[in-house]
Amino acid sequence: MARQVAGSVMALGIILLSVQQGDARATAPAEPAERPNVLVVITDDQPVRNSGMWLLDSVSGLDSVTFENAFTNNPVCCPSRATMLSGLYDHHTGVTSNQNGDRFDDSASVATWFNDAGYRTGLYGKYLNGYPFESTSAPPGWNDWRAFVGRPDYLGYELAENDKVVSYGSEPADYSTTVLGDKLISMIEEANEPFFAVFSPYASHGPLVSSPEHTGVHAGKRVRKPRNFNRLMTDPPSWIADRPRLRWSQVASYIRATWETLEAVDDVVEAALGVLEEQGELDNTIIAYISDNGFSLGSHRIPRKFCAHEECIRVPFLISAPGVPPRNEDALVSNVDLAPTLADLAGVAHPAVDGRSLGPLMRADVTTLHRPILLHTRRSRSKPSFASPTYSGIRTKRWKLIDYRNGESELYALPRDPHELTNLAAKASYQQRIRKLRKKLAKLQR
Repeated sequence: MARQVAGSVMALGIILLSVQQGDARATAPAEPAERPNVLVVITDDQPVRNSGMWLLDSVSGLDSVTFENAFTNNPVCCPSRATMLSGLYDHHTGVTSNQNGDRFDDSASVATWFNDAGYRTGLYGKYLNGYPFESTSAPPGWNDWRAFVGRPDYLGYELAENDKVVSYGSEPADYSTTVLGDKLISMIEEANEPFFAVFSPYASHGPLVSSPEHTGVHAGKRVRKPRNFNRLMTDPPSWIADRPRLRWSQVASYIRATWETLEAVDDVVEAALGVLEEQGELDNTIIAYISDNGFSLGSHRIPRKFCAHEECIRVPFLISAPGVPPRNEDALVSNVDLAPTLADLAGVAHPAVDGRSLGPLMRADVTTLHRPILLHTRRSRSKPSFASPTYSGIRTKRWKLIDYRNGESELYALPRDPHELTNLAAKASYQQRIRKLRKKLAKLQR
């Protein structure tokens, strides 16, 4: 039977619990001769550092463009997912926290874009925090709807399955990643038209529960301790200054347990690849893999997400697309770019969005994006002891500026300070730099 990670790991799981912007015009790209399928995998709370990506044979084996500098604009589940579904920043979706997912306009999303273009669409797993809102019926654009109802979990959960709610228990056969994966595979096998599918399991969110076959498979594996673990930056903002230290042994055990939950995700990807190969569709399928946000795991003594530091905002992100050779790409990209990129690669028209298609970058039509990353979050009402104050920020290749609503700021020179240990915001010699960054930030926010 799948088991819940026990002892100190479980305890930690509770604790851990001129700027070129995107083209604002609606786009109608040329439709490919044979429309590709699209499979999107969205994991939960998977950071870049100690991500476990190298352990996932099927995912890491994809012939993909790997975006080494990928970010989430708001490192919180619900705002991030609304952004990925729409291509809009959170100040345009209205979904700025985990408490207001009901503000999302589901009448215009990546699902409606693809469905209007003749795609069969399906969602399997987590939708938006707080779902269901008014109804458990599928939102517009979704043909096959298998979404978590209420709080997602690995065992003992409910799914809205098209027109009914189905309860699942705590037996091995109920393990949610596998259950959702089986429903995804059935949709792929039965689709008579190109499909657009989002597989959104609960992994690697805590409290962590591994599947029976993966329990303990990474016990004892080395976990690299980051240089900024338990270390405060100089002149730390007040919300960080008095945080207690975390125990590395607990954090390392928690990280290994996240790796074990992700193994089941990799199994689903492997199964999907096998079916697509049997159908002769593998070379005609776009596959994207991304996390909704990162996780700090003790860097700067911050246990969870919400922050604007690298550990919270950087996410694994890769896209495998027909005709696009694999490589590592270091341009700055973010989750707001996911929806327009998939639409562009598939030749699907979409309305005006904030994001920018990464298709030209993937095809080497352009060499970079020349665009900074917008950062924003609101203080969490549900996790006040873990969350940062409300902030706005900007991240460029060289600099990161974080402005908190309480008047405090952080500034980092990233090439020489990648672990963000020297806060330069109060130094007189950097005030002109801060003014320039704030002008760029204001332009992004507009």
